[in-house]
Amino acid sequence: ANATVYNGGFPESTVGARYSSYNEGYPKDNFNLPYVAKSICAKDFGRLEAAASAEQDPKFAEAVDTLKNIDYGKVDMIVIMYDAADYLALIPSDNPNDPHELSTYTGGLRNAIEDIQETYPYIRIVVMSHTFAHSVDESGNYQNGGNTDLGNGTLPHYLYKEVDVAISCGVSIIDNFYGTINEDNYMEYMTDYIHLNDAGRKLMADRLAELVNTGYT
Repeated sequence: ANATVYNGGFPESTVGARYSSYNEGYPKDNFNLPYVAKSICAKDFGRLEAAASAEQDPKFAEAVDTLKNIDYGKVDMIVIMYDAADYLALIPSDNPNDPHELSTYTGGLRNAIEDIQETYPYIRIVVMSHTFAHSVDESGNYQNGGNTDLGNGTLPHYLYKEVDVAISCGVSIIDNFYGTINEDNYMEYMTDYIHLNDAGRKLMADRLAELVNTGYT
């Protein structure tokens, strides 16, 4: 009940990076998970700050400020939680020949988890999966993410790949796609095809708290 919670999320960011190696011409990659993890682990937020200062939305600079001022020696848990942004951004789920490729969903996740484990081995990592979501086609119609493959697999495909990474890295994984906000109840918890409303955010927080407090591993 007395937990201090920090929100270091960046708008529209993804688990996979856009480029497999850092591209100076695309500073937005700094907001994607593997680069955020690298900044945290190196305690070097210079590139993140520079990228945030180029953004109109103040949430970018606020998130950098939050991440920069955390005492990671006192952090008990890091929760990695992204929505279906990777699926919608057409980021490949994985590269079968290189499980660490940054520009894939599982590669970005694996790099981030391993970097944090190496630098802060005492911090517990919990991965919270994406919820149900739709994509929107050229005519503006919603397409069900549960069975629509945009080229790199459906949302369940991304979920299975995410579960694989969490298990192989030895971290906790919470399924929200089937377990929290799904095809049957999403209208109650989402403002549109992907974003959660307040009730949806509360439901996700309650699920995390319930599993953490019951000693779920």
